[in-house]
Amino acid sequence: RHGYTLGGRLGILASRPAPVQVHYMSFPGTLGFDAIDELIADAEVIPPDDERFFHERVRRLPRCYYVNDSRRGLPAPAPRSAHGLPEDALVLACLNQSHKLRRPLFATWLAALRARDDAVLWLLSGTARMQRNLRVEAERAGIAPERLIFAFPVAQDAHIARLACADLALDTLPYGSHTTGCDALWVGVPMLTCRGKTFAGRVGASLLEAAGLSELIADSPEEYGARLQELVAKPARLTEYRDYLERTRGRNPLFDTAAFTRDWEALLLEIYDEAVARSISSIL
Repeated sequence: RHGYTLGGRLGILASRPAPVQVHYMSFPGTLGFDAIDELIADAEVIPPDDERFFHERVRRLPRCYYVNDSRRGLPAPAPRSAHGLPEDALVLACLNQSHKLRRPLFATWLAALRARDDAVLWLLSGTARMQRNLRVEAERAGIAPERLIFAFPVAQDAHIARLACADLALDTLPYGSHTTGCDALWVGVPMLTCRGKTFAGRVGASLLEAAGLSELIADSPEEYGARLQELVAKPARLTEYRDYLERTRGRNPLFDTAAFTRDWEALLLEIYDEAVARSISSIL
């Protein structure tokens, strides 16, 4: 599951404990490893033309590949005052890890702040140096540094509760939101994404397609910026998106764990049946 990230144990798979070995989740890309036969994705994160970049055989679920738990619960929303956020502000949030931030997209966010005086940018805190650097960058762009507000690490339930303080989640590029995007959509916060060129940059688009919010998917950084300007100019649209997410939470395809399970089981059976057929064919 972890691929080449912390906790990965690919060495075990090199000994072939199973006749067919499948990679899913956590590492959004090819492993380039002969011990891995298949990779599970969807049509958004790996379009057909991109299969040539993958060492594994690509298998696609008929829905967003990213599983969600419909029984995870929803804590009561936290007040903005508890997190240093102005009550009457337009809160643009990116609670991804700071290493995902890149100057061009950050400049796009600052342009949105310039367009609306009551908007603030809510970011996940990193080191003191990271916070200082981002505030200096904001000041260079003509934005008061105090309009960047940092969210400090909290327990998972507290994090989900505070997410409701945001009006719009801002996705990152080239490595986009995964769990961070799911969390925002689960609590009813719409997300704006830009469809990237790789698996890691297309997960946000997959989440939004499944959630029924494809209009929040931009196909270029320029379109992303223009869409963001439209949304900050008409925040009532964000309220409509929130109402939609809250109203459909119990039946939204992105959070339909039972339907995901059926699709998952069908795909595993398909992989198994094909493996059995190959085994029989090799004997005959």
